[in-house]
Amino acid sequence: MKTAPHSVLNDDRHLAHTLILRFPKPLEADTLLWLSDHHDLKFEQTAQGELIITPPTGSAASLGESSLHGQIVAWRDRYAPNDIVLPASGGITLPDGSEWGPDSTWIKAQTYARASDEDVALTYWRLVPDGIFELLSPSDNVGDAAYNLKIGAYTANVLPLIVVLDPKERRTLTSRDGGPFIESREPTLDLTSNMPKFALDVKAVFESDAKLRRLRL
Repeated sequence: MKTAPHSVLNDDRHLAHTLILRFPKPLEADTLLWLSDHHDLKFEQTAQGELIITPPTGSAASLGESSLHGQIVAWRDRYAPNDIVLPASGGITLPDGSEWGPDSTWIKAQTYARASDEDVALTYWRLVPDGIFELLSPSDNVGDAAYNLKIGAYTANVLPLIVVLDPKERRTLTSRDGGPFIESREPTLDLTSNMPKFALDVKAVFESDAKLRRLRL
């Protein structure tokens, strides 16, 4: 991989914003995994071979990811212990061949059981997860090219539940079964129609770094 020019690096010599590289065909999943293991970057790709390279979330912003994923894991442990919840490093392959690493991925036990042995033998399982959750990082914006590619793949593959958390606008965007996104600015998001007895504490995710600010006073 070529060294990124100064214009795409920040003062810490890290990638400053998301890059999209286009290849004649998609990379192998093992190649994506190798790249992720050897760089402090996130690598995802579309079915058409567009490689999306995302910079590190950063220490403070990663607290929001931990809060988000932790809430889903806690719900699973209490109400759906046989279900599977993957972190961003887990990764999934959608039926169209695109490969993504949502911040948190929920897979029902029945969904996993229905997948073929070949599909779950892949580095990134090939299946339609029952829910994905994305927390936009400081370098992300709704409507950016990379955002449109990822969310477009999610909706095209008709995911049952897509939840996007946008901390800049203090809002959530929720889509069900490939339908339009519904905006909410409430501090909690009721997801019981998909995940029984689960209400996402959106405020806790958005304010996860508040304790750090208090410690610095």
